[in-house]
Formats: sequence, C-alpha cells, structure tokens
Amino acid sequence: MRKNDLYLIFMLLALAALLHFFLLTQEKAGSLYLEIRQDAKIVQRVKYSALTAAVQQTLETSHGKIEIEFKPSRGVRIVSSPCPDKLCVHQGYINKGGQAILCLPEKILISLISDQEEGAPDAVLR
Repeated sequence: MRKNDLYLIFMLLALAALLHFFLLTQEKAGSLYLEIRQDAKIVQRVKYSALTAAVQQTLETSHGKIEIEFKPSRGVRIVSSPCPDKLCVHQGYINKGGQAILCLPEKILISLISDQEEGAPDAVLR
C-alpha cells in the first residue's frame, strides 16, 4: 500500500463521518402527529414533538379499558388491553412515521402520521 492510498482511505472515512453527523443533526422534513382513533373517530391528535414528558392515557371500550403509554425516549405503546390475544400489547413501542398499533377487537388504532399532503408520493424513481 502506498502513502497516497492511506490518504485516500483517511479522506473517505472523514467524509463518511461528516455525512453521518450531518444526517443525524438534520431536522426532519415534516412533523409527526400521534393520532388515536376509536371506532374510526379521532379521539386525540397531538404533535409528537410536543410530548416531552411520560404520559399514560386510558380509553374505555365495550370490553374494558386500554392503557396507552408514551415515553419521549422510546415512543408510544399499549400497556394493557382486554382483548384475548394481546397482539397490540406485544407489538411494543412505535416511534417512526407510518408505524401503527391496531387492536382489532377493541377497534383502537394508534398511528404516527406525517403532516405531508395525503396521497403524496414518498419517493419518485426513474
């Protein structure tokens, strides 16, 4: 290996580190909203970044209560549900746009929605 090869490798690693740092510190293009729906009606819609403290919320359903937990460092999850299979509880935390938790027996949908235009494409490939 020559001396210039080492310079090239060093420059590529430095460029990769700078790009990684830039992408981590860059603000997201759109805002995320936490939306909770029950029986296809919006129960609550909150800007995700506005939630800065841990919050627990309880929703009444026809079979019992569903407990929803939000932690700023982790995301949103369903803690307990009266549904028989508990798939919504086992799903865990969601914290990225487009993710959702569905409890079908209780008709509860928790989703993280971007403020982008509805139906707008995520990406265009040519």
